[in-house]
Amino acid sequence: MVRSGMKWILFLSLIGLMPLLMSQVSPDLLRSHRWQHRLVLVFHPGAAPDLMDQQEAIPVADPHGWAERDLQLIRLPAGDTDAPALYERFQIESGTFTVLLIGKDGGEKARRVGAILSREDLYALIDTMPMRQAEMRRQSGGGNRP
Repeated sequence: MVRSGMKWILFLSLIGLMPLLMSQVSPDLLRSHRWQHRLVLVFHPGAAPDLMDQQEAIPVADPHGWAERDLQLIRLPAGDTDAPALYERFQIESGTFTVLLIGKDGGEKARRVGAILSREDLYALIDTMPMRQAEMRRQSGGGNRP
C-alpha cells in the first residue's frame, strides 16, 4: 500500500513538472545565440509558403548586410521540437504566420503578424539600436567613442 502511494506521489510530481521540463527546450535555443546573434524567428503553421519564401529570400539577397548585423533566421514550423514552448513564450497565435526580431539581449524587438519583416524595416530598426551603433563604430575603426 505504501509503495503504490509513493508511485502515485511520484507520478503526480512528474506531471506537475512537465510544463517546466518542456519549457527548458527552447530557452536553450535562445540562450545559445544570446549576445552573439540577432534572431529572426519565423513561426509558420505550414500555410503561407509565399511569405516564408519571401522572408527566407532576404539573407540570400543580401548576405553581407545580414552577416554584418549578426542575423540568424530560424524557422519554427508548428511541429518543430522547440515550437510549442516558443509559441507560448512569445504568445504566438496558433495558425498565424508571425515573424519576430529577437535582439542579442534576448528581448523581442519587432513583430509582424501575417506579413514578412522586410529587409528595409529590419535593417532600419537594428541600425538604430545602441548595441548596433557601437558595433558600427568599432567596424569603422571609431572605437567605443559615443
